[in-house]
Amino acid sequence: MVFTPLILMLDGIGLAAIIGTGYYSFLMIGKMHKGLLEKSWRYMTIGAISLSIGVCLFVAASFVSIGTGTTLIQYVFEIGTVLVSLGAVFLFLGFHNHNGVWSVPREEDFRQEKLRDNYGR
Repeated sequence: MVFTPLILMLDGIGLAAIIGTGYYSFLMIGKMHKGLLEKSWRYMTIGAISLSIGVCLFVAASFVSIGTGTTLIQYVFEIGTVLVSLGAVFLFLGFHNHNGVWSVPREEDFRQEKLRDNYGR
C-alpha cells in the first residue's frame, strides 16, 4: 500500500475531526439535564464517543502497520471494530428514542383535526 502525502493529510484532517467530535460529545454528557430528550441524546453522545475511539484505533493501527505485521496491531484493529459497532448501536438507540419523542402527537394537531371534523374541511 502506497501512502501519498494527500492521503496522509486527509487522514490527519479526518482524525482531527473525529477527535473533536469525541471531545464535544464527552463535554455534552456532563451538561445534560433531565428532560424529554435527555435519554436519546445520552445514547447518541455515548455512541459518538465510542465511534471516535474506535476510528482513532483504526487510524493508529493503519499507521503502525505500515512496516510491521504484529499481532498487537490485529488486536487493536479488533478492539476498534468492537467500539465502532457499539457506537453504531448506541447511535441507533439514540435516534430511535429521539424519533419516538418527536412522533408524539401535539395538542395543535388534535385541534386542527377537531376543526376539520367540525367544519368538514
